[in-house]
Amino acid sequence: MNEDEKQHAETELPEQVVRAVIRKSSPGRTNVYVNSAVVLSNQWDIQFYFGFMYETEPGKFETVDQVMVVMNLEHALAFSKALQRTIQSYEKTQGKIREIKPIETPKEKPVVTP
Repeated sequence: MNEDEKQHAETELPEQVVRAVIRKSSPGRTNVYVNSAVVLSNQWDIQFYFGFMYETEPGKFETVDQVMVVMNLEHALAFSKALQRTIQSYEKTQGKIREIKPIETPKEKPVVTP
């Protein structure tokens, strides 16, 4: 690289400027384990309901919602992309993550009244 190219490269801004953000934990932050999620949206935002699902009796499941997260759709799209990059990076080093099979619950028999 000649001197003119070096000077030009030093004055050019990158296409995307990323600001360093210092992350701090709130003293009252709660950590929760979840194994269930429901996603709903409307024209303004998206809601994530994260819960803990467990089997109450054979074939019957319940979920206790632990937390609800609401964000605008633009933030949700950025979140989705960051999550996908993280998963792809994990799978490159650890192997493919298995997909969760849907819960198969016994079909209720129709009630027949005489």
